[in-house]
Amino acid sequence: MTQIEYDGGAGSHTGMNYDLRDARNRDHVLCEMRRWRDIRNLTVGGVSCTVDEFIDYLTSPKSNFY
Repeated sequence: MTQIEYDGGAGSHTGMNYDLRDARNRDHVLCEMRRWRDIRNLTVGGVSCTVDEFIDYLTSPKSNFY
């Protein structure tokens, strides 16, 4: 499980946990990241990153989710 937290979009989102090994979860998270372009303070697994960096990670064929 990967914890994802951010501010923006439809409000603050804290403590959301996703199993990114599941393609459905990756698709859902990717949709949210693309939908809400005003996301701030994004952390993924405790690491700060930009929305674009996270989208690149989710869509890269080099990413290993296992």
